Amino acid sequence: VYCDVCKAEVSRTTETVDALGHTELPAVKENEIAADCENAGSYDLVVYCDVCKAEVSRTTETVEALGHTELPAVKENEIAADCKNAGSYDLVVYCDVCKAEVSRVTETVEALGHAFTVYTVTAEPTCEEAGKQVSVCDNGCGATDEQSVAALGHTEETVKGYAATCTATGLTDGVKCSVCDKILTAQQTIAQTAHKDDNGDYKCDYGCGHEFEKPAEPDQPDEPEDPSADCDHLCHKGGFLGFFWKLIRFFYRMFNIKQTCECGALHFDDPLFG
Repeated sequence: VYCDVCKAEVSRTTETVDALGHTELPAVKENEIAADCENAGSYDLVVYCDVCKAEVSRTTETVEALGHTELPAVKENEIAADCKNAGSYDLVVYCDVCKAEVSRVTETVEALGHAFTVYTVTAEPTCEEAGKQVSVCDNGCGATDEQSVAALGHTEETVKGYAATCTATGLTDGVKCSVCDKILTAQQTIAQTAHKDDNGDYKCDYGCGHEFEKPAEPDQPDEPEDPSADCDHLCHKGGFLGFFWKLIRFFYRMFNIKQTCECGALHFDDPLFG
């Protein structure tokens, strides 16, 4: 306290006044380190006083790594397979952002093996013998494959025979191959048939001109003189007496009695007494 007249200090008492406290501004980022595909980032989150501009607080924050943005896998270090040897390639994935290699896997390709699809005939097959055909590997390795071509087999054709006749032998039907003419079934001879005379005219019924030999006429014996010409026996009579003799002759026949006339002639013409 001062004097109003002399301006001298009358008294002095020290009073304490509470601090006003900072008036915080919004936090700001400092020392920022950006995150990338593989590495985490960070920054300081700092608060300043709007009045005294003093730093009120500082907190360090971490930002996770972004991770890779993968592009479609591509093939690298490709070794082509051939007919005998396996091939391989690396299947690689790159990041679209940082271009870093994300992954690499080596894949194996099995050996192709020979491929024979086009064949050229080098020896034509026949009816009985197989042929040959050759193919060169489609993959260009120069390997060849040879296969047999099945025999064609015979093409059967009938060789017509003909019937035997009474003047010539015949032939059965045969079979031959129409391609190579080989006889597959030989024709067999059919025996000549006999002449036939069913109508009894002594000529062959088939019209071949053959004539059968006629049987010889039996020799006719000389007719003896008829002893009955002058015989007066009853057996030579006609009329009533002749009829009576016929009755007698009936009984002769019935009992098989051989009777001759006094002149030597048989009383009746019977084969039993020939």
